[in-house]
Amino acid sequence: MESKNILIVLMVLTVLVNFVNYIDEDDSKTIQKIDVLKKRLADEKLLLQSKTTQGVIDNRKFFFDSKEDNNRLLGAFQNEINAMALKSGFKITNTTWGEPTTNEALKLTTIPLKINATSTPHYFAQFLEAIQSMDKIVKVDTLTMGKSRNEISYQLYLYGYKRVTSDQN
Repeated sequence: MESKNILIVLMVLTVLVNFVNYIDEDDSKTIQKIDVLKKRLADEKLLLQSKTTQGVIDNRKFFFDSKEDNNRLLGAFQNEINAMALKSGFKITNTTWGEPTTNEALKLTTIPLKINATSTPHYFAQFLEAIQSMDKIVKVDTLTMGKSRNEISYQLYLYGYKRVTSDQN
């Protein structure tokens, strides 16, 4: 009976040693990821709390200025994205503005931006992380990638949002 118990304990230890992932030695990365997730969770809780009875998000910091002209907003959006790309090492080769469209039900105007760029995957990941940590809501809608000699070419469609006010209708 005792040998049976020892055999079971050895099997359990073998499974634990071979199949359970150990905690990474570099805890600073894990702590940094937790901090980013905590910030995102706090932002999402704030979003949830600021919903009106109609189910519409009504927090101005997440949207571009509703009083600004759409063309000025497209320029500001492009400048903000270019600054993030420059900071992260992502090389934007071409930017095209799309036609802003308004969704009357959500009372939002979408501000589309098409980006062509080349970069290594490392810099692209830094660029996406910078977009995700923006104060404004930015949607990465479509991503197309192609391989060139030393780098990967990217085509992204980004959407920013502007609140529609009653005097704009």
